[in-house]
Amino acid sequence: MCSSTTSPRTARERKRPTGERSTSPTRSPPPSKAGLGGLTRSLAVEVARRGVTVNAVAPGLVETDLTRELAHFESSVRRGVPMGRPASLHEVAACVRFLTSGDASYVTGQTINVDGGLAAMALSID
Repeated sequence: MCSSTTSPRTARERKRPTGERSTSPTRSPPPSKAGLGGLTRSLAVEVARRGVTVNAVAPGLVETDLTRELAHFESSVRRGVPMGRPASLHEVAACVRFLTSGDASYVTGQTINVDGGLAAMALSID
């Protein structure tokens, strides 16, 4: 569920566990996704005084070799994702890289949606 950076950085920069979860355009997330969000927030509060940050990344549709093979994938993405395209692996990795860097030293307890607007679309339905 969580990982931390393994590159040789300062001790403070290594303390950045990042969970990953997926999103879907529904009113409420399934219990497992909601559970990961709650766990992320709880752990963040628990370890913040020790200089540890805890965040989660929630990727939406991501283009992979498998999704490129699905004939209906591109048309469903264009219809279903506000940005009209899937995320690239690089875009998801860039978010994780940011959260595990010193630039995110004050970001904790957050779930960052890398989903082309799917989560925002779900919120606008309410």
